[in-house]
Amino acid sequence: MGSSWCKIILKNETPYTWHYSGSHVYDPFPNISYTERKESGTLKAREEKEYWPDRNGKLCMFILKYGDHQHNSFSYAYSGYQHTTFTIRESLDRSVIELHCSTHSVVETCPNYAKKEKDQQRREEEQRRQERQERERRIEEEISKETEEARRSLTEAKLNLSPSLREQEGHRQCTHVLQQVMGDHETVIERDEVQENLPTYCELVKLQKRYDNVMDPGKYSILGGARPEKKIISQDYRDAIAPMTETDYIIAQLYDLGYVATYKDVRNTILSGRYAVEADHIIPKDTLRKALVHRDLEKLKSKNSQLYALVTSIQSDPNGRCHLVMQVLYQHHRTALTTGNCMEAKRCRALLADTLVSGNAEKMLKQAMIMANPVSSQKLRDKAGLINRSSIGKHQDFSENGTNCYYKAGFMNVFSEYLNIGIIDQNQHTRLKSWAKENRHQDINTEEFREIETIVGGQQGEKSRKQVRGNMLGPQTHQSP
Repeated sequence: MGSSWCKIILKNETPYTWHYSGSHVYDPFPNISYTERKESGTLKAREEKEYWPDRNGKLCMFILKYGDHQHNSFSYAYSGYQHTTFTIRESLDRSVIELHCSTHSVVETCPNYAKKEKDQQRREEEQRRQERQERERRIEEEISKETEEARRSLTEAKLNLSPSLREQEGHRQCTHVLQQVMGDHETVIERDEVQENLPTYCELVKLQKRYDNVMDPGKYSILGGARPEKKIISQDYRDAIAPMTETDYIIAQLYDLGYVATYKDVRNTILSGRYAVEADHIIPKDTLRKALVHRDLEKLKSKNSQLYALVTSIQSDPNGRCHLVMQVLYQHHRTALTTGNCMEAKRCRALLADTLVSGNAEKMLKQAMIMANPVSSQKLRDKAGLINRSSIGKHQDFSENGTNCYYKAGFMNVFSEYLNIGIIDQNQHTRLKSWAKENRHQDINTEEFREIETIVGGQQGEKSRKQVRGNMLGPQTHQSP
């Protein structure tokens, strides 16, 4: 009796990976000695393979598994009397995967797992979108109700104003005014009047600000002293804060968390109250001062002229009024690795200066995002065994997820601003946005994270463990070092 083997050809016409194996079911010649051939392997997308599984006359079993699945997708019994071709392909409507055998007319099928997974992802994305819309709808309804109540309160307050305040009507054009659009008419409130009647107007101002940010960004502006600023909410910002809880979402909208502008513009538009929010310089002033005296500064001029201009601007603008800042919660700013006089903060600002002078703006912004984010900052301190940074501040219950959301949203705007002024190019901008969206700033295995970890956990870190926490308190408009 012969001992030749029949060839098996495998054709994968799908874009998916399959794992195959062969085995025998019945041996027609059990008493004849021979060497049995078994085959197993991986069939990549659009790949074709062939093998000789066993001799003629043997009943064989061909098994296929999809991707990383543990169960069999196909188990196909066939005769070993002749060459056989197995072809894997999608059905016309892509709902199932078909296994065709050249020696049999029966076509086996199994679910198209990849399509099912994608369909499930689409359903989940659609569900999240609908939930976000429903959440925004509930917020709008709540704000509409509260706005109506606030309008009535405002009308009553205006009727009860003291005569001395009404006598100042003729001087309104000479003072700062807050323009607030309500319904079909405009009510103009004198800034001094607001300050003298805070119990009446404070909640109204905050409420209207919440409503405007949700319904129509830039609906109001503060005139005088600075040019009007219209805050545009980008789609990147909306996407980044979408996973927030409803409570975090309202706070983020109320205080413009993640808003990026120059320090002077943020100071002119902030309406916050003590220990609520602060402006965090994207690149700390201390970092720019260290870069200004760096021995390799002149080399930066030819590598990145706009980055060089940013460094030298600290000479004419020592307080960083024209530098970019991000509006963040008070306690989050005080937790950032770049804030304060502790040893790790000084070392981090020095590392940022070295990266800046090297001309690698992309790496500089990655490091800045890790150091500014209070979640990644605390993670680095924990790994180094340093004391926890804590401070007073409103909204202490703001969640870690919400914090990551608005910091990510803010740095999306930072990347765009640095693209606009020419510090990074379009390719760097695209890579940085992907880096942030993938939460790489929280990844302890990135080059930037490990480098900062080395700095924070240095020998001089022991001094920081003894740092007095009282140094973390300060005025409500505290600037970055």
